[in-house]
Amino acid sequence: MDFLGDSNAASAMDVVVFVQEIIETNPKLRVSAITRLLDTFYQIRAGRVCSCALWIIGEYCLPQSEAETGIATTKQCLGDHPFYTVTEDGESQDASKNAQPVSSVTVSSRRPVILADGLLASQGNLRSLLLSGDFFLGAVVACALTELLLRLEEVQSSKVEVNKATTQSLLIMVSMLQLGQSQFM
Repeated sequence: MDFLGDSNAASAMDVVVFVQEIIETNPKLRVSAITRLLDTFYQIRAGRVCSCALWIIGEYCLPQSEAETGIATTKQCLGDHPFYTVTEDGESQDASKNAQPVSSVTVSSRRPVILADGLLASQGNLRSLLLSGDFFLGAVVACALTELLLRLEEVQSSKVEVNKATTQSLLIMVSMLQLGQSQFM
């Protein structure tokens, strides 16, 4: 799975299709493959590969812990929202550039990767793909989050946690819609 972030999109696509096949045909390997996919998701650079990986996450994150981790990983890779802000002189810019420095953030025991400007490295690729205008990927993000939320609703006993995750996911979806309607794009 280290090749998911390969700059050659064709080879990365082959890897993600292979991962999907392994997860589908070998139930014993499903948990370890999903865990590894979630760990390496932030490295994916190509939109098609990211779309396939999100589909796999949405489809195969079955237990509560995997669904929660899938939602958290997606949110972390998207970064802060809104995805853009309008400056005083009327120019739009990526809102993550205005974020305050972060000293340390972890999501489900993953090691944080902090860049020199204080941003998490893991929030770059998915966010930058959306900011480049890949709105098919935005639709896949929305579908994957919806699948994960529906699965979380089935297995989570705390309705408060489900409502919190649903609200955060809807905020992400609304931010993506606002980005698509903005003049920034």
